[in-house]
Amino acid sequence: YIEITDFIEMTDLDVNSNFTITIHRGPWTIPTEYSNDGDKQSGNSPVDTDNNLQVLVDNITAGYATGGLAAANTYGDDYLAISNSGTPSTILSGGVSSADAGHGVENASADINVRILMDWAKDIEGAYGITTTLTIVE
Repeated sequence: YIEITDFIEMTDLDVNSNFTITIHRGPWTIPTEYSNDGDKQSGNSPVDTDNNLQVLVDNITAGYATGGLAAANTYGDDYLAISNSGTPSTILSGGVSSADAGHGVENASADINVRILMDWAKDIEGAYGITTTLTIVE
């Protein structure tokens, strides 16, 4: 694999309500000589259902003791594959939504690290690309 630490650094996240942060990805762009049966292509068509792009969230500063920024699911424990653009993966969440304690976060931070799995038998030298999108949703 190829690891990119601190792919995205959130250094001062301020949100006024509860929220989630999702990430999703599109299909790979691959070299023209790429094998038809590699992980990133099937029958001359790029695929977006592989597990070759993984995310780990670390160095989290919550921002508040209650409802502070936190890794969703187990994205704070280990690298996990992210979903394709049809079904985004929730990687972070925070804030509280209740009548007496509704708030978001203040001065929260986190690092998003990326790992790209390589298929040493099928991946070849060349230019690869993939689009990732972060979305903050209330």
